[in-house]
Amino acid sequence: MFQLLMLKLEHQDLCKEVERLQMELSMLSKERVDLLARIERDDFQLSNSNHEVEQLSEKLSALEVKMHNGEVNHRNDKAKLRMRLRGAQAKLDAFRVRYKEALDEIHFMNKKFEVASSKLKDELASSGLEILSLKKQLASARGSLIG
Repeated sequence: MFQLLMLKLEHQDLCKEVERLQMELSMLSKERVDLLARIERDDFQLSNSNHEVEQLSEKLSALEVKMHNGEVNHRNDKAKLRMRLRGAQAKLDAFRVRYKEALDEIHFMNKKFEVASSKLKDELASSGLEILSLKKQLASARGSLIG
């Protein structure tokens, strides 16, 4: 009987142990389900993140291409402007030379005019004196003829 009681107690202990293990198994199963759901959610987020990374990479590549094209266009525009500036500088130099030549010619012509004007003034004064002298001679010749 003692053995039977011992067996009964052992059986009860084993039943409690099985019950405890079943509860632990239930909790572990629930935790497993929760972890699987979390893994699926994380996989979905990772998949979305990977897709977003790909989109951002494509966007970055497109922006880099645009930047490169912009730099190339800027360099080309700069080269064109440099060529235009060289052409404009050459034209400016040519105009400057022509302007200087025109000014030199104007100064030369002005000097010639001044010399010619002075010569003509002298000739005019000389002619005026000669005419005055001739008028005096004429008046005196008339006066001697009349008187």
